Amino acid sequence: MLIQFAQNSGVAAGLIAVILLLRRVRRLPSGCLDALWIAALVRLFIPFNLPSPFSIYRLLAHTPQPDTLSTSLTQSTVFAVNPLSPTSIFGVVWAIGAAFALTHLALSYLRLLHICRNAQPICDPSILQAVQNAGLRRPVSVRTHPSITVPCTFGIMRPVILLPVDLEAQEDASMPYLLAHELAHIRRLDCLRKLLFQVVRCVHWFNPLVWLMCRAAGRDQERACDTTVLDTLSGDQRAAYAGALLNLVRAPRTAPLYSTFGTSDLEERIYSIMTFKKRSMISVLMTAAVVMTTTSAFATNVPEQNQAAVCQTATVVANSEISKIADDDRITVTITSIDASTDPIDVENSLDVVSRETLPDGSIRLTLKDGSEVIAIKAVPSTEAAAE
Repeated sequence: MLIQFAQNSGVAAGLIAVILLLRRVRRLPSGCLDALWIAALVRLFIPFNLPSPFSIYRLLAHTPQPDTLSTSLTQSTVFAVNPLSPTSIFGVVWAIGAAFALTHLALSYLRLLHICRNAQPICDPSILQAVQNAGLRRPVSVRTHPSITVPCTFGIMRPVILLPVDLEAQEDASMPYLLAHELAHIRRLDCLRKLLFQVVRCVHWFNPLVWLMCRAAGRDQERACDTTVLDTLSGDQRAAYAGALLNLVRAPRTAPLYSTFGTSDLEERIYSIMTFKKRSMISVLMTAAVVMTTTSAFATNVPEQNQAAVCQTATVVANSEISKIADDDRITVTITSIDASTDPIDVENSLDVVSRETLPDGSIRLTLKDGSEVIAIKAVPSTEAAAE
């Protein structure tokens, strides 16, 4: 289970690496990166393989030779009886790291919840009217708190827009644009997305590309909100929107759980604002094509039929190769990583078999030319093996 988990994390890492490269393409259709980050997020949450004939990893797949596979299986068998095996060590380290990360995330969430509850409501009629005109079904409140340095949004079911204490007096002309940006975050459910990104980072904390994903996806969320707001503005208003962004140039606070009108990736955001063009049908089709091609190639696994020979060959292990853990000359090996429906495989074509005998339990004993014996047995599920 842990091995498959690590493999799927590696597959998702390949997808993340491609998305990070695509971020450098300035003419990428609007919304493309947003969809790709959602695809990467979903892939990281899926605990099982997604076989596809279009998987790019088919180029790396190969069928191991029996000797090579027997050696690797021997190591797996030794790991099963050794409590200090690499697999068990990885499991313990991963569990400790995930528990620590999830605890830190929970404490951060509670701290932000405490800030929201202690923030003072804003009663400015123009601000309240702007929120009401947004037409959101969820109740939205606007508050202010001394610890907030840039406008931000927190919460999913009852979102709260948090403003700095002195913003209303200093940035009165920018207020409509700031509110429009934060309302775009609420409309897009960006706080939920950020929470999911942080959860997946806690689970895949050992994968450095997941950390880069969370950082890059947060920046792309800001640009996607800029696009949402710009769709409703005229040319002169877009310049004013860019000015509102420049007026907030300051060191923003770390925002793992809430969405801010921050200045991360400021140069790229200003460039996108000033060169903004409304989305056309061609850009929508290009976005769909890029997303489908990238995810089908980099978010999927090698089809199972290409791995069938590997799984079947893995049910046979030479006696001489696992003599260190043998109690006698007759070795019985239970392979728990293969589906229980797999029957013992006749490997006479790949091994120098002298004789073959079917045992009462359904397994097959093969005697090889060098005098060693091989017992091929039917696999059992991991839960049954653990019970035994």
